[in-house]
Amino acid sequence: LIMTFSLSGFWHGAGWKFVIYGLIHGIAIVYEFFTKKKRKKLFNKMPKWLNEGISKFLTLGYVAFSWIFFRAANFHDALYIIGHLGTGWTKLGSPAYLKHTLSSLDANGGEVYYGLFNVGISIFLIALLEFLQNKTQGKGVMSITNGKPLVARWSFLLFLIVSIFAFGVFSLNEFIYFQF
Repeated sequence: LIMTFSLSGFWHGAGWKFVIYGLIHGIAIVYEFFTKKKRKKLFNKMPKWLNEGISKFLTLGYVAFSWIFFRAANFHDALYIIGHLGTGWTKLGSPAYLKHTLSSLDANGGEVYYGLFNVGISIFLIALLEFLQNKTQGKGVMSITNGKPLVARWSFLLFLIVSIFAFGVFSLNEFIYFQF
């Protein structure tokens, strides 16, 4: 499995950084396989919400770490980024740094408030999706409209379509693999 994932990393691009990227994912699969029984025993002792929260947090952290190798310009840069992950925390309390960070959330370099608006909308939409996922018990968002009046179904669909047009990205971008 580790060899297969290492080769799949090489498939993403020629270079050690891609091999390492694949290797990291291979290690995760092998770890998952060999620790399945122990993790299941441990997670059965926890509440389901805590188990799921810890699992999501660890998975996201692991995958985000592997993306360092995927997106860095080269292997040396990836090691530099990893070496500096814990630095720069003293800037976080600085109002100037906060203003710069929030204003950079707007692709057009606009006002801080616009960046905050984007963050707020994103958090709201994620919370809404989580709510809908729990409400539908994994059946899908559209199951909410089952058995509802025609006006309610069409209103919901119209809301989804307007959301896609309002928040979608419609510019012509180069396919990501052409960048390598």
